[in-house]
Amino acid sequence: MTKGERAALANVPTAVYRFYDSTDNLLYIGMTQNLEARWATHSRIQPWWLDVARREFTWYETRAEADAVEDASTAAEKPRYDRSGNRTTGESERRLDVEIERAMTAVSDDISNGSYPLWRVLPPYQELSKKYGIPIVGIARGLASLAHRDRTLVSHFDQFAVSLPGRTPSRDAEQIGMPYFLASNAFGRSSFTLTDLVDSTGYTRATLQHHVRRWQQEGRAERIGRTERGRQFLFQITRHPEPDPPPVLTYWSRDDVLAISQWLHQQLGDIADASEGVERDRAIIEACIPIQGVSMTGVQVLKVMARRFRNRPGCLYEWDISEGAAE
Repeated sequence: MTKGERAALANVPTAVYRFYDSTDNLLYIGMTQNLEARWATHSRIQPWWLDVARREFTWYETRAEADAVEDASTAAEKPRYDRSGNRTTGESERRLDVEIERAMTAVSDDISNGSYPLWRVLPPYQELSKKYGIPIVGIARGLASLAHRDRTLVSHFDQFAVSLPGRTPSRDAEQIGMPYFLASNAFGRSSFTLTDLVDSTGYTRATLQHHVRRWQQEGRAERIGRTERGRQFLFQITRHPEPDPPPVLTYWSRDDVLAISQWLHQQLGDIADASEGVERDRAIIEACIPIQGVSMTGVQVLKVMARRFRNRPGCLYEWDISEGAAE
């Protein structure tokens, strides 16, 4: 933004607004030049948004005037959720933690009772927010925790679906979309109709028609016939998503170092000639095993030593010992 643009904005009428809860407690004071846009942002990111029962606002001729009023009002009226400048009270963060836990519990309970079957996409944030009475930000963060911490969901952009632990969408599936991943897991090599796909995944028929057409064009699915009465086509996934390799270790624990050390000792044991070089290598391996904290220098030495054995059984992808990886 140029200096001229900033100067122009400084002279635009600006509103100071207040949010109150149902018992008339002041929740928040803010200022904006676009009330509807700012309130829409609050509805997405504030964990206390559903508490707002009443709103007040006053317009001022300039931003500077509104800024002065907001500062003075915040200091004097002490709203519960004040995140303006350095005057944060921590209430908002504490409230967010509560809403995240509520969201995780509510969704987990509904997964357990069958409301959300396996391989079915969950409703969007807004719908879940209304269903559970939990702010959108709590829903979004709660679902992310279930996907990345508890592993009961899989995620693809802002979509979440019920999954088995460890079933993360592959890069292949991410390029095609969540329906491809869900259909592959739900039906495997069994045939299915478009209605079966709708019932299984929870997507609309129009959305799935588009996806199935694309899968056929790319050789990922094929039409194999019709149902017994001939009313619907039967489809089958012919090319399933390629599984992702496990992520390489960016943090090495002592157990990780012990694992690669033991594997290296096994490989050296297969060398018939227990020469001086083998004994030297064994001594180096032992020197790299941490007594307390893990030495990344020691890890790098072990990775370099492991390169010549990288094609042998037991070598783990996550060690990342391909040529040049340990440089």
